[in-house]
Amino acid sequence: MKKIMGVLLVVIIFTAVVVFFFGAENGKATLLKEEEVPLGVDGVTGYKIQYKSQKDSIPGLLVEPVEKEKDLPLLIVNRGGIGKVGGDPENELKALSFWAEQGYVVVESYYRDHVVSGYRPSTNEGFVQDILDLKEVMEQWDGVDVSNTVMLGYSRGGLVSLLSIQQQTDLRAVATVGTITDLQKQYAEQPDPVKEQIEALLGTPDENAQLYERLHPDSWIQDMDVPVLMIHGERDQVVPVERARAFADRMKQHHSIHEYKEIENGTHLLTFSFPEYSAEVLNWFDQHIE
Repeated sequence: MKKIMGVLLVVIIFTAVVVFFFGAENGKATLLKEEEVPLGVDGVTGYKIQYKSQKDSIPGLLVEPVEKEKDLPLLIVNRGGIGKVGGDPENELKALSFWAEQGYVVVESYYRDHVVSGYRPSTNEGFVQDILDLKEVMEQWDGVDVSNTVMLGYSRGGLVSLLSIQQQTDLRAVATVGTITDLQKQYAEQPDPVKEQIEALLGTPDENAQLYERLHPDSWIQDMDVPVLMIHGERDQVVPVERARAFADRMKQHHSIHEYKEIENGTHLLTFSFPEYSAEVLNWFDQHIE
């Protein structure tokens, strides 16, 4: 009996080692750790997280209601900016806590280029793989219904959200704010410091013309079969509202499931219009979550 138990123990250990290394080799998305962050916000709990996407450890934020009587829908928030952006995690989690108070488990990634020096995606999938992997990671979290996943993207994060539809269509709905839809024009309009940030991630449009073209949503607009609510500020000084209107028109020509809302006097990230646009977002998600 002892001999049999010894053999079984060896088999179990060997299997665990094989699974561990095989999973690492194949880049299985895994939640590596979470650290609770005191927020002082009643009814929600916030965490700093680390998760594995391919071979990289990606930082992120997660906030959820304290009380969960049932599995809650997952909201993936895609931030704007390039490289090492982001402020104090406590303040960012407090900002995200609004969505948790509405009944969502909320997760946000810092993106691969935040932690991997010199990272340059060569494909559309590479541009968003760390976001696509979040769904697999959240399957390891208690109290979340990943079959009811929605996305909210800001600026660059809006483009990331649209690319996620192209790469993975099992999303219930997407909402975007101040979405960048034309990276080439966006690059040309930026001051030198911002151009340098874009170059660090994508190179220049001259150096990497094919990637810039592939990242343009017009290249796959016909495949956008997940409902998209595109929200834009009338006075957006970063992404001209005329560009947003034109893209939204083209988007709706291909699929009637999409909508466009414009916020009067709204700025790029609608900082001073939160009550107005958040109500639109919540109503949109409510229409599509089962």
